[in-house]
Amino acid sequence: MRTHFQRTLTALVLTVATPSLTTAQQLCQDDLSNDKQGAFQLGPNGLTVANNTIILRDDGRLQLNTNLKKLDSENISFPFDQTVTIDYVYESAGASHSLGYMYMDDVVARGYADAVTHELVDENGNGIYDLHEAIYNLTPDDDATVPAKYRYIGKTRRCNRTFTSGGKTYMEPDLAMKGDCSKTFAAKTDVTDARPGRADSSAYNIANDWVGSNEVGGTGGDNGLFPYIPNLLEPSAPENDNEGIGRMVFLLGDDDSDKAVHRNLGPVTDIADTYDGVPDYNVSQYDFRGIKLPAPPAGDPEYDNYTKINTGDRRVNLGLVKGGKEIIFFAVVYYDARHNTDNDTVAPCLKRKPYANNPAEDGKCLLHLQTSISVFFSKASWNLDQNFKAPADNKVTERNIGCSYDDSCTSPSSGSACTIAGTSKKACGWLEQDTLDRLDSVAYKNLKMPKEGVTVMRPGTEASNPQVAIDKMNFMPHVIVGAPTTDPFRWILGFEDLNGGGDRDFNDIVFMINKENGGGAQSTTVSSDVMSDVGDKLGPEFTITKVRFRRQDDVAPYATPGNPPTNIRSGCSKAPCWTEEIAGACTASGVKPTITYSIAVDCRVLDPVTNLYKKNETPTWVPVPLDNEKQYPDQEVEIDILALGLTGSQLCWKVDISSPSELCRPIIDDVDIGYQAVRSGAYARSSPSTIGNVAVWGVNETPGQNWGKNWTTTPGALPPAGNRAYDNSKDFTIRGRLFMQSLYDPENTKATATKLRWEAGRVMALSLASSNPLNRKIYTVNGAGDRREVKDADVGGTLMPTSLCNTYSEIDGRYLYDMNNDGICTVVASTAPYSDRQFLIDWLYGYENVNAATSADKFRPWPFGGINLSTVALSVPPYQDPWYQNAKPAERDLYRDNFMKPLETRTTRAFVGTMSGVLHSFTAGAFRNGVNDGCVPGAQFRGYFVPSDCPTNGDPALRDYGSGGEEFAYMPNLLLSQYRNQYVRFRGSGTLPRPQMDASPTIANMDFGDRDDWDASIKYTWKPAANAQKQKGAKTVLVSATGKTSPVVFALDITNPKDSWYPLPLWEFSLADADVATAFTKAIKDDSSVLMPDNSGSRHAPSLVRISWGSSLDKDRRWVAVVGTDYDPGDLRAGAVYLLDMKTGKPLTYGNGNPGRYAGVLTFEQGSGIAAETPMVDLDQDGSYDVMYVPTTAGSVWRVNLKNVSTSRKLGSQVQKCMVAHAASALQGRADASQKELDLQELYSNMAVKLVSTDAGPAVRFFFGTSDSPDKYTDGYAPDVQNPSNPTYQYHLLAFEDPDPAGKKPCAELQPLWVQKLSPGQKLWGGVALSADSIYAATAVGTAADICSLNASKHGEAYTANQTTGVLTGGGPAALEGHAISSPVVHDEHLFVLSATGKMQFTGDPNEWNNKAGTSGSSRSQIMLWEPLPDGRLPQ
Repeated sequence: MRTHFQRTLTALVLTVATPSLTTAQQLCQDDLSNDKQGAFQLGPNGLTVANNTIILRDDGRLQLNTNLKKLDSENISFPFDQTVTIDYVYESAGASHSLGYMYMDDVVARGYADAVTHELVDENGNGIYDLHEAIYNLTPDDDATVPAKYRYIGKTRRCNRTFTSGGKTYMEPDLAMKGDCSKTFAAKTDVTDARPGRADSSAYNIANDWVGSNEVGGTGGDNGLFPYIPNLLEPSAPENDNEGIGRMVFLLGDDDSDKAVHRNLGPVTDIADTYDGVPDYNVSQYDFRGIKLPAPPAGDPEYDNYTKINTGDRRVNLGLVKGGKEIIFFAVVYYDARHNTDNDTVAPCLKRKPYANNPAEDGKCLLHLQTSISVFFSKASWNLDQNFKAPADNKVTERNIGCSYDDSCTSPSSGSACTIAGTSKKACGWLEQDTLDRLDSVAYKNLKMPKEGVTVMRPGTEASNPQVAIDKMNFMPHVIVGAPTTDPFRWILGFEDLNGGGDRDFNDIVFMINKENGGGAQSTTVSSDVMSDVGDKLGPEFTITKVRFRRQDDVAPYATPGNPPTNIRSGCSKAPCWTEEIAGACTASGVKPTITYSIAVDCRVLDPVTNLYKKNETPTWVPVPLDNEKQYPDQEVEIDILALGLTGSQLCWKVDISSPSELCRPIIDDVDIGYQAVRSGAYARSSPSTIGNVAVWGVNETPGQNWGKNWTTTPGALPPAGNRAYDNSKDFTIRGRLFMQSLYDPENTKATATKLRWEAGRVMALSLASSNPLNRKIYTVNGAGDRREVKDADVGGTLMPTSLCNTYSEIDGRYLYDMNNDGICTVVASTAPYSDRQFLIDWLYGYENVNAATSADKFRPWPFGGINLSTVALSVPPYQDPWYQNAKPAERDLYRDNFMKPLETRTTRAFVGTMSGVLHSFTAGAFRNGVNDGCVPGAQFRGYFVPSDCPTNGDPALRDYGSGGEEFAYMPNLLLSQYRNQYVRFRGSGTLPRPQMDASPTIANMDFGDRDDWDASIKYTWKPAANAQKQKGAKTVLVSATGKTSPVVFALDITNPKDSWYPLPLWEFSLADADVATAFTKAIKDDSSVLMPDNSGSRHAPSLVRISWGSSLDKDRRWVAVVGTDYDPGDLRAGAVYLLDMKTGKPLTYGNGNPGRYAGVLTFEQGSGIAAETPMVDLDQDGSYDVMYVPTTAGSVWRVNLKNVSTSRKLGSQVQKCMVAHAASALQGRADASQKELDLQELYSNMAVKLVSTDAGPAVRFFFGTSDSPDKYTDGYAPDVQNPSNPTYQYHLLAFEDPDPAGKKPCAELQPLWVQKLSPGQKLWGGVALSADSIYAATAVGTAADICSLNASKHGEAYTANQTTGVLTGGGPAALEGHAISSPVVHDEHLFVLSATGKMQFTGDPNEWNNKAGTSGSSRSQIMLWEPLPDGRLPQ
């Protein structure tokens, strides 16, 4: 285990008010390299297995247990938690039907079934099973043995008529009475005895009682949610007094050529007369329980689906179903009950003579029910009707599930019977040929039913469990569940719909259950030994930031990760290596087994009362992103927990295994899991931004118990965690803090005088708590691209669609998107019930619960999300941008007169993206680009903030640094559907995409001209548009990507805050654009050498420039955003650069037609990403950039010549490109370079370029440094080489000179101008910066760029070298106070570095500010990092 991270800063550190960390405090718990799982064991201290579906073998490995009980329609359950859907398949009957189900647990809890045997009980001893009594509401109101609440299931009785039978009093059933509630009870003396052997002769006729009538239609039934579905079987609803325990999946099973329903008893109207495999009503208007969903407004994306029947109505999603819970399916059948055994029907029997070993009396029906509403259960002993047939073999029926039904087939010897596969036996067919054909169609994924046998036995006669007492009751089965062995993921459910069995075909109505076959296991909390609530109590104070997960299993059978991995499991030759009892068992069906792992960091939660941890039954699971499709499937991955927006210190994992066959039993050899956790505090990976005499930077603040302590009185303290209305838990999400700090007073440039000017997160928190958060300006765009506020109605459907309120989770017992947890989910604007869409809007704006009783629960304590990789961009009055230096004099005049001058007093804004997916704009005062402020006598070489007065007593002037108040925020429309996922927490919600804005924005001034396109007639005047124009006029624009796993890029016009349309969203683009993907897919099909571009996302700041596109002619100039993809594209994709047309937001086209449609998408090396933002060069000094240098993570630099475009080249390479440098080959054999494993000399930071003059013409020098990935602990050199106490590897600084930047000569790799070895263990994650003559670099020591992985006993270094020779200034590097993990900023002859703990550090003379020489650090608002200014000053 690594020692924790502690630092004592010795150089100049900017001090800001943040929660203090003493040197004795442990900042990091580093168990990333340790195996916290250990050997597998089952039980309370090990793995919890779902229903014995996974076994622990004698050799210590886990294996799927498929040797479970066979499918039994008498006991239906699913082996583990899974999503289940039911498809309507077929109906062929004269009756009408409804399909529902209920859970055995609910039946037992209500007292209707025995908790052990699950057989029905008669607790009040009146001879009728309590379940049947409740279904038909037979219990009298004065029955004291039944709780008063359940004497009538529903609100009120329709009829109040009693009857007496056998000395017991009952209520006549509402569902079997006429409209006038007239008496139906009768005692009859000559009734067919429907017991086996007696039904065929009147000699056995008996006397018994009857109650009810078939004439029920039009009466109102039992006054429930649906008049003719028994209240008990309805879903719980106010209409049945919330006493229903059923779920009605399909309310009407009719699919026929008419619109008739028997006696009009259907719960919904039959509105279709087409026979098409879709029920004749709009299923999508109801949820899976049968609850009517609110109608979406016209124009809503769900409106047509709601109002029209379509093929989607054949499927109902039951949601996540709890594993191991027994389910009883039932059909409510609307058809007259007839007691006529000659026609194979009998009337339901409410009361039977109990078994007493008296054949003459056992099972005799004492009370028959006459009704046209019958209920049949999949559990045969729960059915009311009698089976009057008893063949010697006790088989009710035996069917061949793949053989078509023929009503002439009466026995296995019939000519139409089919042989059962694998036997010599025959059986009659089950499903009609039309049904088999429908199952074998695309709509049902071509399920071919094998000719396998299924047998339904008389209950109580099963050889394995004979029960005479049940046998003698003659219960009639009504369900066959066919489970084809060819597809274990689907069951076919067929019902017989006549009392007494009718023709016993069991195919009157057919449904298909879609499920999973396999098992699952969950670990205990593997971090609990350290992350505890006792002793040092690290758990409540720490947040897990990274998890390492390694597996060895059938998919990845290697023991040692690597490329390739090694030590394959004995008996295996390659991956995958499935464990099969017979060859092909795992693969023959075409359905692959799966082994899926997930992790969660909230597996225990802190009880606020006891302050102790307790198990969380619903942790936020996120899948482990293992790529199983590669030649060598991933053995080990690292997961950035903070990037996922998750917080917690209680780590556990789980596995779910699916198998296509009982003979396929996958094995898990080993799971090795480790983690890193950091103490509550501020952490950063972004760079600082500097202008004038200030620095601005952001951090993320991880949660801890100190939140809330003296927060209103102590500088730097934070408010307590809020109480989430959704689940009443504490809100411990990551918080953001944005600081502006002045470095010195302009009145005294000979002394450092730091002062915190504002902290934006605190300003926001305080202001929202004392105002109406809905007054904030949070912008987005609607589907047409028009600017809207997030609270506007026409984006509400994207923010939270109506359909989400259809999502009721059985397993969670709630609507998943019931945001305010009031038991109701609605998007309709209302206050009672309160709209959940409006609640989400309120939450995004800053409320926690606008209807909360206390103000503490009303507002979110800190709505500002964490700042991780986003470097602040500062918008200042426009000045002489780099392109301006080379522009023609006429254009410079236009720019100066029409753009700079009118906007010279524009207010300053700070823009930053957060981990919660929001771009914020904060007021940052009044910065001016001039040198004379009217107060200070000397020149201020880097501009100044406007003073409000000029004191004469020597005090510093009061200057307008702004307040840090939020001006507006932006949420891209392409992310709008993801914001709700930040708030909801339910099973599976961890897999939902969450918005992020974890990237750095760039700001630039552009002129789009006077046309919407780039036609040659366009005129450029540098005049801003007089109204909202997206494609015309001069503008200050902001462009930002949204993060390494988010493909969205967007642009805003931020020209003039005084404009009513400010800010104006220009466009949004997704790197995952479907049209781009289609074009490249087709190109690859035609030419396999074409590379598929990465589309996962980007953290890099875009380069915003005017380029010469295809030629140097003025007509071919284009303003573009150059967006490079992120570090890791995956094996099958290549890092890519997208040249996005600033007018359209789409990839730049070349020429007309399809050949050049995506010329602006450039691909580089497969499997390698883009290392940083792309440096640009204006080679011919005409004010437009024509060459760019693209760094890739493979350690390469590619030159791209933008003037050389040809559509004859393959897609991804239509712009001329050449690999001009590759670190590994450049270092090969050099005496001044380390030679250890040169292929690990990779590139993961920004590079710098400089145009120089030579005797042969212009040349480009470029500089970069090598490292391994800052994101991955497992990347780079082996652990022994990276030994922190004695690292033996060295990375390098390299300089190159490209003598042919125009690309006129054949492509060739360059040799380095010079190489400078970094000290052993030093890694260049911070990148490089240039001044006029020097190159600056800042390094770190560690395995990854986070607080836990940075070396605790070493420190980073600052390197300053001569650009031409590489000779280090001062003879060697200077020590940093900590580590540099972000790009350094050179400003005012000082090197600024933001440490991993969020502290601003700089080197340089603390007594010398406002230097005449030195490079400005405002790289992302005015000057690109990769390019120095000639004299180091803002142009005058």
